Amino acid sequence: MWPLFCCLSIPNITGVIEAALSPTRQIIFVSHYPAMLTVAAETIRFCTRVYEWSGLYVPVVHARHARDLVQEPGPYILGITAECRSLFTAPSDALVVDLDRNFVLTSSPPTALKPGQRNKMIQRLTQALHGDVPPTGVPQHLRSAYGGGKLVPAGQIIVMRGEVESVQDPEWWDQDAVMAVMDHVCEKMVTLLPHSVWNDTALRCEIGSQHRNQGRFWWCSEEASHDESLPAPSK
Repeated sequence: MWPLFCCLSIPNITGVIEAALSPTRQIIFVSHYPAMLTVAAETIRFCTRVYEWSGLYVPVVHARHARDLVQEPGPYILGITAECRSLFTAPSDALVVDLDRNFVLTSSPPTALKPGQRNKMIQRLTQALHGDVPPTGVPQHLRSAYGGGKLVPAGQIIVMRGEVESVQDPEWWDQDAVMAVMDHVCEKMVTLLPHSVWNDTALRCEIGSQHRNQGRFWWCSEEASHDESLPAPSK
């Protein structure tokens, strides 16, 4: 789970979780590293385990299917390599999550949570990680399986002889605390699901008709916010 917190800021992760809790939401992860796509998709699905994701789920989409899958009318979580980004045009109200650069592109930000609830979730996640965790990018072990010419396995391993270097969780990572926040939010959302569905559908129709051709950045990275062609992220 923790690699996702290395790629995205806590506000961006909160927004993606909020989107995953919206029954009609479409999420597209983009990265140069297929392993990171799988970890990101699995992390979001695990974080929303109370809700039980039931939409289309393809962690790594083959290039030949990218154009067709992004146009699916129902909810989905897709992972597409950055090399395939030019092969398709994402729906304007889908969330395109760039894991390599820490920004999310959409014309219709999620509305499942009220502003106060969203801020509280950000605060609780920050507390669970003992402070704000600045994104550092895709972890090295997900960029290459054989970094430095040797395999560095992740997780628990059994060593019969000698010592083997393995991937360790960062000191700031506390999965139990993070999942306690995620489960609490999901349980709240499940009880409010009918109301959320109605509001989300109505807002999507309204925003879609007004901003069909206007791409908007939401919760961008600092790098993106300095681009004059992009609006600065909201505070």
